[in-house]
Amino acid sequence: MTQPIQKIIFGSPGTGKSHLIKSEIIPYELGIDEKANPENVIKAVFHPEYTYGDFIGKLLPITRAGQVEYNFYEGHFLKALAQAYKNMIIVHDKNGQ
Repeated sequence: MTQPIQKIIFGSPGTGKSHLIKSEIIPYELGIDEKANPENVIKAVFHPEYTYGDFIGKLLPITRAGQVEYNFYEGHFLKALAQAYKNMIIVHDKNGQ
């Protein structure tokens, strides 16, 4: 690959951005078979209210039976990082290294 594959696709809602990504970019430009490996495609929509916590992860309080608990919710980046790590382990195991 000689050129970066990052793209910014913008436009009004309902103009076919998601369709373009699913039908053209993922299968043909990236060479990913989303049906065979759906876990390798993580979709994120960036908008003005999208936060660092949405991207990386965040702690959110939840009240259960009068007690406050804090649960961690992973963001898109941590999901992608975890999946990349799993894929590395799979490749490592297949190669017997």
